[in-house]
Amino acid sequence: MKNNPEPQQTYFDDPFWLAHVVLGYLFWSTFVEVIPILWYFPLEHLGVTGWEFVLVLFFLPCLFLSFSWLRSLVSRYLGVFHALGVLGLFTYYAPNLPSRVLLLVLFTSIGMVGRFAMIWNPRSRDSSTWGLLLGLITLLSFRFGFNTLNPVWINATLNGFAVFLGIFSSLILGSEPDRNLTIPKPKPKRHIGNHWLPVGIGFGTLLFTTQWLVTSHVVLPRWLDLPTFPYGIGSIYASLGGLFVSLWFPSFSQSLIWYLIAMVSSVCLIYTPKNIGIYAGYVVISFLVSLWPGAVNSVRKFPPGRTIAVTIFVYILEQLAIIWTVAYNFVPLGEYMRERTTQVFLVVMVITKMACPMVAQKPLDVLRKDRLPNKKIVQTVVMIILVILGPSFYKRSLDYGETDHPHVGIDQLRSLMWAVHFGYDNGGWNSFDSMSNFIKNSKANIIGLVETDTARPYMGNRDVLEWLEEDLHMYSDYGPSTLNNTWGCGLLSAFPILSVVHENLPSPEGEIACLIDATLNVSGKLIDVIVVHFGNTEHYLDRELQAKFVYELVSKKVRPVVWLGYLTDRPGSKNYKTVVSSGLLDTTRAMDRYCLYIFYKNLELLNFERLDRGSISDTEGQVATFALPR
Repeated sequence: MKNNPEPQQTYFDDPFWLAHVVLGYLFWSTFVEVIPILWYFPLEHLGVTGWEFVLVLFFLPCLFLSFSWLRSLVSRYLGVFHALGVLGLFTYYAPNLPSRVLLLVLFTSIGMVGRFAMIWNPRSRDSSTWGLLLGLITLLSFRFGFNTLNPVWINATLNGFAVFLGIFSSLILGSEPDRNLTIPKPKPKRHIGNHWLPVGIGFGTLLFTTQWLVTSHVVLPRWLDLPTFPYGIGSIYASLGGLFVSLWFPSFSQSLIWYLIAMVSSVCLIYTPKNIGIYAGYVVISFLVSLWPGAVNSVRKFPPGRTIAVTIFVYILEQLAIIWTVAYNFVPLGEYMRERTTQVFLVVMVITKMACPMVAQKPLDVLRKDRLPNKKIVQTVVMIILVILGPSFYKRSLDYGETDHPHVGIDQLRSLMWAVHFGYDNGGWNSFDSMSNFIKNSKANIIGLVETDTARPYMGNRDVLEWLEEDLHMYSDYGPSTLNNTWGCGLLSAFPILSVVHENLPSPEGEIACLIDATLNVSGKLIDVIVVHFGNTEHYLDRELQAKFVYELVSKKVRPVVWLGYLTDRPGSKNYKTVVSSGLLDTTRAMDRYCLYIFYKNLELLNFERLDRGSISDTEGQVATFALPR
């Protein structure tokens, strides 16, 4: 008598499906935090420091899944590995940055062991994949509601609650006896285009591009110089669209047609007008999300150790590539990657499809219909996500454009110039709240900020300007888009911004310098505000050309001007004299300044102050108060 095969359990028939969503969300929460934390060390030292090698811990899954007895151990104690991964959230309480980095990378790597193990476990593969996708969309929703910050890293209460949920979910999954199976080591099938090396390369690239584009709603709008609200909401809907494509049209999600649509959309995102490019970007996001189930199904056919090793190596290599495009001035061989962000994007989009070979005449193990998740439960989860998103959308729509920031007086301008250190304080912690309090205490109503372009994967895809605009109820301008490869300059104003022009200043030798030229309506009077970040000290030609550019710009202006700049020169230097010869006046005679300056034209200076920034940033704040012309 033949034994009847055990029926295949579909994903959301699993009574603990919600635990997979929780663990998926928490995995992304810790995983995407690792590179930004490591980034702080080269940021402080302006070069490679050696701390980057701690990423070797990311290869732990290769070790654990390469040997049968270790694979068996992981499978038997899968809940423990998930729980240890969740403990990475406890690094919120770490006493210093080095300990936080080591513990976060270690615990995240252990969590990755469990995450990768489930790919090779037929009992948990589908559960893990769909939970990971729903967790990703939940992360997007939360970051929209919390103005680009992940709530698990905001305060101790939310962090502790997340740890509790994560440990509880890990224990639930670990208690299931049918998950304590030895992870199989499959024999690779020899098909053209179906080999562990290209599939590993593609999967590592898919992991990277997902972190780059899909873990925050601000990325696409900041690429295209569009406001994050309401355009950021489209990224969430696009990710939901990708989920539905993979759910209802699994063969199409792996097809040549869908791939070509995504490639055309990638080109349109970069090279078409922004109002067209943003919708092309939404298609790209849908494509990336839809690729995950097929990619996991493809990856699981090959030996875990070597496939994961290639995946992690490619992921790290592509992270370095995107860092090199902007930090080329401080890293070895940086000149070869200078300003090549768009090229990196197009290349990784082409490579991503290698993770999931196309459905040809003979489909390569396309996800079977009987292995798709229960559609009603997926719809329920999507509705939960929309319920989470709805109040955030409503709140932000009410606050959008509201400017109740306290003014100094209707006949005064109080301007602040500050370098915000990319939203990190001097200990390497997120400083958004502290920055907001500093600005509030300054009573400034026009604020120029530099070092603000943080909508990048190695800076956590955060957005300093969105956070401050919302928290301070001010108008804002982000400055040149992220694709311009500058370090960023931004403007906050309690007064309406009528027009704005973004400029990349001449920078033939060093990093790209940026400038904002904005016109404000200040109590019925038009005031021009310029925010500028010059190049580095060692690049004399750059700073000379930039000073001449500013001279030509300001000398033509007849309206009152407030100039908020990071000049990278001492008072009385050649470039300083070039800038002020445009008709600008300095706000103080202090000679111990080097970077920050406030100049003005056709205004009456009432007061100048230098504010101690404490540990919030590595530079002081400067405030100048002006009377408006009669």
